[in-house]
Amino acid sequence: MPIFFFVAGYFSKTDDNSDIKAFKSLIIPFFVFSVLWYIFDYFFRGNVPPMPFIFPVSGLWFLVSLFSIKLFLPILIKIKHIFWISLIMALLIAIPDVPNNLLSLGRTFGFTPVFLLGHYYKNSEEYLDSLRVTIKKIIISFRDFIKNNKVLLFFILIASLIIIDIIGNYILPGRFTFRLSYIELHQGFKYGMLKRLFAISSGIIITLLLTLFMTDKKSFLTKIGRNSLAIYILHFYLIAFSNFFINKTSVGHLISNNFFLAGTYIILSTTIILIILSPDIFNDSIRKLTSYVWNIFFKTTSK
Repeated sequence: MPIFFFVAGYFSKTDDNSDIKAFKSLIIPFFVFSVLWYIFDYFFRGNVPPMPFIFPVSGLWFLVSLFSIKLFLPILIKIKHIFWISLIMALLIAIPDVPNNLLSLGRTFGFTPVFLLGHYYKNSEEYLDSLRVTIKKIIISFRDFIKNNKVLLFFILIASLIIIDIIGNYILPGRFTFRLSYIELHQGFKYGMLKRLFAISSGIIITLLLTLFMTDKKSFLTKIGRNSLAIYILHFYLIAFSNFFINKTSVGHLISNNFFLAGTYIILSTTIILIILSPDIFNDSIRKLTSYVWNIFFKTTSK
């Protein structure tokens, strides 16, 4: 998720129509697919999600959080030291014992620092020029050393991912989602803040390491990246069927109880999901559906 927010921040603009564009591209799909997920969840799994628009269902919280940050971005970038302020707010938001998934507030504050980092990354050279010469030389030297040692960078990245995965799943479970308050996690504010700071910092470090692999050349990933919104929104339905297969079939139980088979299944299912959902038809369909709903509600009310 830090990578998603970093990339979103990188491509975010603050023009006169940015708020309307964000509403149309994020909030309209949020409402439409919240309704669809509500119907899907009821008929497929017999669940009735409580207040899906107030407490976002499935992974649709991302759309709400992204919209909230984009909406206030023109104001945020005018505040001095906003990155550090957003980092402090990300730590403080989990102190009140209120549902942090209410309108995805906890996650919004938790991922705002990495979004801002992505937004400023485009102008990173200008930022370097503003630093003292000594500090600038150290940063550039370290960056050049890493870039010129791709093999070392690759192993650092893999090791970091493994370490973060182990910590996130076994040592600090629930801390990387920013969904729960410190009280709900049964920990004091001081240690809770330290653990959340670690979660935010590790997400930023992994993201920055990945940026060193970025290239301007087009590849098969370019199309996947262009259609990432459709992949993100729709893959939850395929995951629901995958979970049904794992939980309800004998083959699924065999896979879940075998580490090698489970790893193979995850890789294959992820690849299959990307292949199925990456064609333009899905992304184009979501855009057309969004435009159709927009025209019904907003062009009608403007007449």
